[in-house]
Parts: sequence; structure tokens; C-alpha cells
Amino acid sequence: MQQLDSIADVIFAELAQQPASGSPPLHLWSPASQGSMDMHIKSNGDWMFQGSEIRRVALVKLFASILRREEDGEYYLVTPHEKFQISVDDAPFVVVDAEVSATEGTQNIYLRTNVDDFLMLGEEHPLEMRNDQPYVKVRDALWALLGRNVFYRLVERAEERTIDEALHMVLCSAGAEFSIGETF
Repeated sequence: MQQLDSIADVIFAELAQQPASGSPPLHLWSPASQGSMDMHIKSNGDWMFQGSEIRRVALVKLFASILRREEDGEYYLVTPHEKFQISVDDAPFVVVDAEVSATEGTQNIYLRTNVDDFLMLGEEHPLEMRNDQPYVKVRDALWALLGRNVFYRLVERAEERTIDEALHMVLCSAGAEFSIGETF
């Protein structure tokens, strides 16, 4: 993993030269130097480098912060000077926890991903069902699969609603409604 530490050092150095404003401005970066990296994100959210799991949480969070999905559907780690294509089995992130609260009659569902992104399910972070699997938008074109246990907990909060003359189970959060499937 020495090579991985060297890569991380270069990324940290490049990010340190950027203005401190939270998330890196990936949308502004179009590096000339491009290649691929033997990095892979498994469907369970594990990040792999050259066949070995990256166990250092800080490194996974660093790489997650510079991850971008482009119009070609591929995933890239992007810095101001370099761009590396990596492979992703399904979604790059997994929702590992959820909390539900009600404020003034409005239910809010708060989600946490495996890389500690904190989201509130709503217009900015919508839920989509794809092949009976629930996904929530994290940022730009990056999505997180809801972990099975999290999804089952949220299903308990779903309400029946009629959509297009069919009865659906719907999750409500931040004033938005998301169908999680028809009832039979």
C-alpha cells in the first residue's frame, strides 16, 4: 500500500493548493493528463486498490471527495492536474444509516453514506428505484445504493398513495414524495 500512500500524498498536495470552500470544485477541472488506475469500488461500498481493500477510512474519504462520473458513464478520480478512470460495480456509495424526524408536520429523512456524506432525502437528493433497488442522489451524477437494512427501516415509514390510478408505497421527506413501488 506504499504506492497508494504516495498517490494520496500527491492528491493532498494538489487539494491543499485549492481555495478552502468545502468540496473540491471538480466541475472546474479538466486535466490534460489522463489514464486509468487499478482502483475498484465493489457493490457493497468497499474500495479496492490493486486487488486489496483500502482499509484506511481517511484515504477512502479522500478518493470519494474527488470522484466524478462523466457523460460517458465512466467514473474518474479528478485533480486539477490528473484524471484517472476507475471501475465501479454499481453505485460508488452505500447509504448505511438513516434517521427520521418530523418538524412542524413535515417528515425529514436524513441519510449517511459509507464515506460520511450526510444528506436529507428531498428534491436535492431524490430517491429512485432501479430494478427494485433504491438509490439516492449524492451529488452531480453520483448515487448511493440504500443498504438493505436501511431500506427496510424506511419502508416502515412509507405511506400508501394513488399515483396514475395505481396504489404505491411512498416515502415522504422535506415535502417531496418518492414511490418505492406499487402495492399489490
